Amino acid sequence: MHKLLAVLISGAILAGCGPKKSKGPDGSVRIYPCRRVKGTIKVDGKIDELAWKLAFYESKFTVAGTESEPRAGTAMRFVWDDEFLYVACVMMDLDVCAVLKEHDAKLWLDDAVAVILKPYAERGYYYEIQVNPLGTVRDMLVGARGAGSDHRWTPWQSGTKTGIVVEGSMNDWSDEDKGWMFEAAIPLKAFAPQTPKPQLGDRWRFAVGRINYSVHLPGGREETCSARLAEPDLHRYEEYDILEFAD
Repeated sequence: MHKLLAVLISGAILAGCGPKKSKGPDGSVRIYPCRRVKGTIKVDGKIDELAWKLAFYESKFTVAGTESEPRAGTAMRFVWDDEFLYVACVMMDLDVCAVLKEHDAKLWLDDAVAVILKPYAERGYYYEIQVNPLGTVRDMLVGARGAGSDHRWTPWQSGTKTGIVVEGSMNDWSDEDKGWMFEAAIPLKAFAPQTPKPQLGDRWRFAVGRINYSVHLPGGREETCSARLAEPDLHRYEEYDILEFAD
């Protein structure tokens, strides 16, 4: 059994806290507990600490704007402590590709994952952090959706730490890879001054999106998301799920 599949299976077996559902004005909303870390997490992309095994586990991504199951599966987890919000993703991928190494590069041109966080539903701003298989980061504090191009929002620097593991020969389309895993530690202080450090019980809207380029996919690409989006637009934050900071 290769490492990526082992991580997926262990997560499905050991994670004892999946999302719960509640009713709100926007219908059924999934609420995910973000568990407080007990112990140290080494941000190396291996996702092997006990904290990850006890975190909630979600692998039911859909093709953005549809209810279709992706051809390439993704699983995600979140945990936190007094200094960081941690996120980890495991991605099956037969053709891992990435060439962009400059911070704030246009990472949607590579295989990439985007983590979008919206602390307040009633305020326009939100945060987006993208990571590619080389560990390159693009981070943005978007003041308001549609209020300017991406370059307007990139001066925000989150200080996100990343760890990546790739199983396969990246950028070689002639063979078949297994996929890649990423681990990120986002400093909570980076969200200030707009957003104070989260407290127990705080709830943030969030989504994890993925773009996957592959010679094995129809049309060469697939865009998927953890949130159920009515249209293929990752910035439809009204349809995001909720991350609840918990013990």
